[in-house]
Amino acid sequence: MEEQIKEEDIKKWNRGSLIFFVLLAATAVLAVPLFLYGHGIGVVLWILLVGVTVYDAVRIEKQKKIHNIQTYREIVAFTQGKRLDEIEKIRESAKRPYQTVLYAIVAGCCAAAVCLMMLLILD
Repeated sequence: MEEQIKEEDIKKWNRGSLIFFVLLAATAVLAVPLFLYGHGIGVVLWILLVGVTVYDAVRIEKQKKIHNIQTYREIVAFTQGKRLDEIEKIRESAKRPYQTVLYAIVAGCCAAAVCLMMLLILD
């Protein structure tokens, strides 16, 4: 029997994802201007923005845990109000360890790129 997702949960997920995207983009875009022109107060504002972004990320992760969604296919199915059947769920579960390693590598590369850009800008 296919389990349907509540429409309220989908709206909450979509709203939370949009807020997270805006916060993440603001964190990345505002880092250099706040550091260069804001001096001490700019750094504090950026740290507060990072804190709010991390808080929102944790909130979204809790929603993912509640609804048992991890992979892209599971998230897409969730936003459409559907659940994956058992076979698809097992296949998606097998991908998770590889995706975790890939996410770590991508995050490390992004962090290195941001550090390099800031180093080049500040020199």
